Amino acid sequence: MRLLRYRVTNFRSVEDSGWIECDDVTTLVGINESGKSNLLLALWKLNPASSGKIDILHDLPVSKLSTLRNHTATESFIEAVFNVDEETINNVFDETGYRIDNDTEITVKRYYNGKYNISYSTNPIFEEPDDEEDVEDRRKWTHFKSLKKQLFPNSQNLFTIQITAISLQKFICHL
Repeated sequence: MRLLRYRVTNFRSVEDSGWIECDDVTTLVGINESGKSNLLLALWKLNPASSGKIDILHDLPVSKLSTLRNHTATESFIEAVFNVDEETINNVFDETGYRIDNDTEITVKRYYNGKYNISYSTNPIFEEPDDEEDVEDRRKWTHFKSLKKQLFPNSQNLFTIQITAISLQKFICHL
C-alpha cells in the first residue's frame, strides 16, 4: 500500500488543510507557526508509533473546543487515502476470505474518540464499534480488523514517518 494523500481538519491550528498529495518525497514549506508540524502530528496520530494519545484539550482547536468536545465520535481530524498493493490484497484475502480490487483506494479516518473508519470504493464504510460484542456482521468485523492490521502495524521510526502496512513508502518532510 502507498499513502496517496491526506487531509487534516479541526486539529490544533489547522482548520482544513485541503488534500495534501504525497509522493516518495513530500516537502511542506511555510513560514514559522503556519501549521506544518501540526499537519505531520495529525498524520502521525493516524498510526502512532508510541503513545500518540489524542488529547482533546490540546488537539482540538481552541476556538472550537466548547463546540466540538462533545462530538468526539463524529469529528474526525485526519483522513488518509492509500492505494492497495497486491501483497495487501492477498493478506486481507488470506485472513478474511474477502477479495478487494487491485486499483481500490482505501480511505481511513480517525476520530477524536480514537476510533477508525475504513472505507473503499467497492464496499460500504465499516466503522470500529464501541464494543466488539455488538458486532452483527462477524465477517465484516474480521475484514475491518484485518485492514486495520495491514494499515497500522507497529511503527518503528518516529522521525521517518512510516505510515503504511508493509514498510511501503517513507513519507519524508523537510521543515
